[in-house]
Amino acid sequence: MKSMLFALDSWLTLLKKYTFSLSVNKLKKMENF
Repeated sequence: MKSMLFALDSWLTLLKKYTFSLSVNKLKKMENF
């Protein structure tokens, strides 16, 4: 059970990093226009 929670936590962290990088890329593209 503990390992499952750990896997879920790391997955959420990866998801947050991914969404963060996506929004950063969107902002950079907006600046180019």
